[in-house]
Amino acid sequence: MKTTSQGLTLREQKNVSKKQIFKKYSIDSSVRACILLDIQDITARAILLEACSVADIAVIYIGEDVLVSLKNVVAVNSLGPDEYFGFDAFIVADTSSNVDIMALMRAWVVPILPRVNHLSSSLHEFDPIHFEGNSFLFSKVHPYAMFEKVISYLENIKFPEDRRILLKNVSNTFA
Repeated sequence: MKTTSQGLTLREQKNVSKKQIFKKYSIDSSVRACILLDIQDITARAILLEACSVADIAVIYIGEDVLVSLKNVVAVNSLGPDEYFGFDAFIVADTSSNVDIMALMRAWVVPILPRVNHLSSSLHEFDPIHFEGNSFLFSKVHPYAMFEKVISYLENIKFPEDRRILLKNVSNTFA
């Protein structure tokens, strides 16, 4: 089993980090998932944040603090790599991302990305029937297409074996 620099298994580190994030940012622990969002388009970001908030998904986004009234939505200027373990998934829509995608994946954080991106040769749509794939990929950079993939992610992680295989595939991508 893989361990972190603190001697914890990745699963233990994820649980500790998630609790720390929830406490630090006052996020309700009953949310369905905690997602990191890095989208520069303010309009698309606002639509996606509202949809996630209504669906009981916590979102920490990198950007200006313009939507503080949404439940379980928090804006930050940046995050440290040690905080990455606390996220379940991340969404990046732009090529000029403020996050380290490979570090996120090594922290067992599931990518939700455009189908065409700089890691396209390594990322493949998760297929629970064949136990293949390591991400959820949207064809069009549009908030509804991104939210569709968030929902696909949530549907897949409801099943423990699908979740286990997905996280194993994610962590093995850049191991």
